[in-house]
Amino acid sequence: MEKIVLPKEVDKEIMEMLIKANYFIENAKKNSFSSNDFDRAIAVHNLDNAIEYILRIIIKHLDIENIKGITINTPELMELFGQINKFLKEYGDDSNSIKQLPYRVEIDVIRKMRNLIQHGLTWNSNELSKYINDGEKFFEKILERIFGIRRSDIAYSSLIKNEIVKKELIEAENKIKEGEYLKSIVASRNAFEYANFIYNNQADIRIQRAPALSELRKNTQFIYDYL
Repeated sequence: MEKIVLPKEVDKEIMEMLIKANYFIENAKKNSFSSNDFDRAIAVHNLDNAIEYILRIIIKHLDIENIKGITINTPELMELFGQINKFLKEYGDDSNSIKQLPYRVEIDVIRKMRNLIQHGLTWNSNELSKYINDGEKFFEKILERIFGIRRSDIAYSSLIKNEIVKKELIEAENKIKEGEYLKSIVASRNAFEYANFIYNNQADIRIQRAPALSELRKNTQFIYDYL
């Protein structure tokens, strides 16, 4: 069996899964700032969900089940850790910068806190900021060492090849982060209209969808009708 060289390039399917995992973490972080105990409990659940999802993404990304001829369907977080670490040890190339997953102890604590909330109906929320910080550091190190990307690279715009469309989508994503939602919508509209125009191969309707026509119609109905 040929050794697995890390980091391994991310394809479209894996990138979409990483985007969802990042949403889990961002939502957990947002809820952690709340003064409401229920929101803060939800933050732990979302963080735990994100970590388990990340581990399952790793299993899929490295094709562990197919290579080892096994099915990994355990809900136990530490068992997932163990399966991945065992795989890295057996099939990892010597040049890999990661030999086993980091933050095992910290991740185990997060799962125990999640279980305490779920089953014990009580927990100490004073350490929540530490849990969030540990989860984020785990995610960022995994992204770098296994997927070969940074957290800032996780975006739907990274899947776009056309530079003009990509630029508009990056603008839309940045404006969401800045809370400029109307500007984000405008950038998204620009990306859609340009992509629709250049990728629509039916010439008789391509020109009708050019964004410039709406402006042209204001000035000269004759040329608009001609086009």
